Amino acid sequence: WEGPAGSRWLSRLAHGSHYFRLTKCDEGTQLEHGEYFGGPAFELAWPAMNQRLHDGYSAFNRALKERATSAADKHDASQVT
Repeated sequence: WEGPAGSRWLSRLAHGSHYFRLTKCDEGTQLEHGEYFGGPAFELAWPAMNQRLHDGYSAFNRALKERATSAADKHDASQVT
């Protein structure tokens, strides 16, 4: 996140970059996701934000895993003849 277009001053105060990384592994595919934060505004706010962000990402990860494994199970069941 860099703020609205044309607001370079805001991106100097706070910026972030959310990422998703998929890696093939023996069990299938591993998903890693997270976010990089930078700027003095995040440094000041980080103590208050850290736990809430961690909890939010954990909830997202659980829901995504449940949905992905459910879809995979349905796909596997449709392949049985």
